[in-house]
Amino acid sequence: MSAAADATEAATDANTAKAEAAAREAQATADHSALSADHAATDVSATVSEPMGPPRDR
Repeated sequence: MSAAADATEAATDANTAKAEAAAREAQATADHSALSADHAATDVSATVSEPMGPPRDR
């Protein structure tokens, strides 16, 4: 291979690695967001379904 072809291949490999890292980061962010939403939903359902204390007399 020529030096130009080697340089082009190295640049392509670097760009591929950057794209793969960005995709992993985006997936991790999406996973974290989904987990946070799941926890928030769980917290709300626990709050709604569990009484906080004795009923008040009205």
